[in-house]
Amino acid sequence: MASIGVGSQSTVARFTPSGAPADFSGSNPKIDGEHKNFLNIPSNPLSPNVGAVGVAVDAVGNFYITARETEPNVVDKFTPAGEPAGSFTLPSGINEASGIAVDNSGGPSTGDIWVGDGTTHIVDKFSPAGVKLIEISNPEHP
Repeated sequence: MASIGVGSQSTVARFTPSGAPADFSGSNPKIDGEHKNFLNIPSNPLSPNVGAVGVAVDAVGNFYITARETEPNVVDKFTPAGEPAGSFTLPSGINEASGIAVDNSGGPSTGDIWVGDGTTHIVDKFSPAGVKLIEISNPEHP
């Protein structure tokens, strides 16, 4: 099922492309008991982020989340069911990972993860395993 993720405070909400709530089906205790399409992020055992800032969804429905307040250099991954599926630490030089996107083009770069830094104005591209592939910097904000 295609999904759209929206981050706010310490919650990520999952929706279908038509805007209907799409429930997480896993057993992760962070899935909200009342609103099954909400994933509460604060005490993820892999990386306790607070304040989801960037949310991206890959072609198979995995969610990638960046958080600015407590761990600005970590990308957390969750399965389509809402279960923690790993995380990776961004390299030094990223001060505030505030934007994230996943390449779902179907080409050779499918699955690559783009992370934007709101402080340095740099965009980095990572492999799905978190290996830095390229960096694009803004010449007006070196």
